[in-house]
Amino acid sequence: MNYLKFLILLLPVPFLFHFYEYEQHVRNQDASFLFVGFIFFIILSGIISSHVKFVTVVILTIFQTLISLYLASNFIENDTYWFKPFDRDKVIIIFSVLYFLGQLVVRMIVNRVKRSPVKNKF
Repeated sequence: MNYLKFLILLLPVPFLFHFYEYEQHVRNQDASFLFVGFIFFIILSGIISSHVKFVTVVILTIFQTLISLYLASNFIENDTYWFKPFDRDKVIIIFSVLYFLGQLVVRMIVNRVKRSPVKNKF
């Protein structure tokens, strides 16, 4: 089970986000599942990260960002028109930071809920 947690935390979500978005842009189609999928993965990884040490989460996030950058350099064209005012790599890093911050918020909420005493009113 621990391997599954690590694999989910290592998923290159920033790359997948922009790969889907850019492919839909190239096809002149709407990226309808983009926001919902991003929020889903933030919540999923936040819940999973609540069971892992914080230092491990930070290290896995760094590896996940590096994997996303590598995949983006191989599979997404650096289209300066689409990725303006930043280039492709900076956008991947920005979304990786946003993903990490969202993950930390969900992690904090889950940890608070786990520690709060349950009061039975019945």
